[in-house]
Amino acid sequence: MSSPLQQAVNEITDVNNTAGDEESTSSPSPRLYRVIWRWHFYAGLFAWPVLVIVALTGALYVFRPELEQRFNAAMMTVEPQTQRVSCETQLANAKATAPAEARATAMLLRADPTWPTQFAFSTKDGNNLNIFVNQHTGVVQGSYVYGNSFFDLVMTIHRRLAGGVTGRIAVELATSWGIILAITGLYLWWPRGRDNVLGVWLPRFRGKNYLVWRDWHAVPGFYAAVFAILLMFTGLFYTMGFGRGYQRMLDVTNSNPTSFAETAKSVRQPGAVPLPLDEIIAIAGRTQTEKELYIDLPNNAEASVYVYAGSSDRPHTLTQFYIDQYSGSVMGLAGWAQLPLLYKIQLLAYPIHAGTILGWPTRVLALLTCLLLAAMGVTGLAMWWVRRPKGKAGFPQKSKEVQLSKWLILLIGLLGVLMPAAGISMIVILVGDWMGRLFRQRFQAG
Repeated sequence: MSSPLQQAVNEITDVNNTAGDEESTSSPSPRLYRVIWRWHFYAGLFAWPVLVIVALTGALYVFRPELEQRFNAAMMTVEPQTQRVSCETQLANAKATAPAEARATAMLLRADPTWPTQFAFSTKDGNNLNIFVNQHTGVVQGSYVYGNSFFDLVMTIHRRLAGGVTGRIAVELATSWGIILAITGLYLWWPRGRDNVLGVWLPRFRGKNYLVWRDWHAVPGFYAAVFAILLMFTGLFYTMGFGRGYQRMLDVTNSNPTSFAETAKSVRQPGAVPLPLDEIIAIAGRTQTEKELYIDLPNNAEASVYVYAGSSDRPHTLTQFYIDQYSGSVMGLAGWAQLPLLYKIQLLAYPIHAGTILGWPTRVLALLTCLLLAAMGVTGLAMWWVRRPKGKAGFPQKSKEVQLSKWLILLIGLLGVLMPAAGISMIVILVGDWMGRLFRQRFQAG
């Protein structure tokens, strides 16, 4: 790495030698400790306001299915029975309540028998209308337009702060720097030879205010760090920079199994008519064993029926394939074992991020991690307030004496490449810092 860039990195990550932690001076590298501490401080200062919103909305979203079904019981709950109305009849009843010219696009059959059948319609004005039909009686129980429900609003805030592209960029920046916060926090917590339990493995309840606040910031942060990093990193799969970049990598490496959709066309023979929906479902049931089915209905005479079987909460259960809407032949069958590794990683991102991958235990863990992420800003703010010099802001200042290790520079570079939002912001900060120094030099010279 070039010397000018190293100097710029040194200057932006340096810290005032008088602003370190009270116990950090016993560490083998006190100056490096203060560099990391200053980085951690400013990353938290700028990222936490967004992270607290993302964390709290994420905590609420963890239990969306249960909460949504409870608060919309009349629409989203059925009493399990033995008899069932044909899916063709259910679809016809749903169409009867949909707006004129609305087109049925998808159907969802859940494995949980207390959920009704869900149909998706594309309306003339471009909305996605969801209609719920009791599979035992055929009665339409209710509907809502995607994007207008309470949890749709929660997700809008969670992903983009209800602020469009600007909000999405802010969330990706905060999430990327949140990962850096967790990594630097682990470095600051590291015992460095200390064998005492209090302050390392358990937080103190008594002592100097700053040390108590620090314990309640550092110790819970250590226990939650790995889970927090997993939650935040998997969230990047749904962002503009990292997410689109990963999708592009899937396309370039031919790791996206949906690429075979172009060859999975239905062949229409003279006089052939589309198979009934119930026959399509029967074929899907014979092709694999999962009860939960998402069926993407064909939108033209050549399209095939796309079937996504299994639960996204348990990716190993997933099977994807296409069915010829006339002959019923199955095309492009791909189970978990056949899926490319990069695509498997993408599929694992959702259940890890939502905490559903191992059921209730990981969901509770995801909830606690989200709440702790929000609380970390409070304890960090209290640390700064208690420690700041009277009458001063107490923000850590630069020093010109610290030289960063090559491994740290390499780590910064790797994080910047892996998380493009963080990498671009690092470059912007470096350029801004260089321009600021240049302006000050010219101003002083003039």
